[in-house]
Amino acid sequence: MKKIVLRYFASFVRHCDRNSLFSAFWSGDAALLEKLVTDIFERSISFYDSHPSFCHGFIAGLFIGSGYTVQSNKEFGNGRPDVVVIDEKTSSVALIDVKRTDDPKRFAKLAGDAERQIRLGEYAAPFKLDGYLHISHWGLAFYKKQCRSFFTAIW
Repeated sequence: MKKIVLRYFASFVRHCDRNSLFSAFWSGDAALLEKLVTDIFERSISFYDSHPSFCHGFIAGLFIGSGYTVQSNKEFGNGRPDVVVIDEKTSSVALIDVKRTDDPKRFAKLAGDAERQIRLGEYAAPFKLDGYLHISHWGLAFYKKQCRSFFTAIW
């Protein structure tokens, strides 16, 4: 069953126009990103699949095959972001931490907690040393099929 779901999701994303998603992502439009990710999540999977590792894989999968370099669970700075997306053409990197909760009361705060983890863990340090011009932090939180985000940029 898992293989069927993953095959469906890969096919769905491949045929989905992600240009608006990528535009919102790189420009820091958190409200639009939330709407688009929630929409894709709602149309593609069951909320029973929304456990933490699935949400992490879902986010990484959105960027696969799009011309970006995608890294998952690699150590940077003093920690390990869930997903790193690199756009070599624009010398941009996005550090993403993904959280999930079953508690609707925690949902609103969780994306900010995820972004704070990136900042406090200094995940951006190696990218600054490597000369990346644009570094952004994305904290993403999931509750059932809903997404919330918290964005900061280091220019």
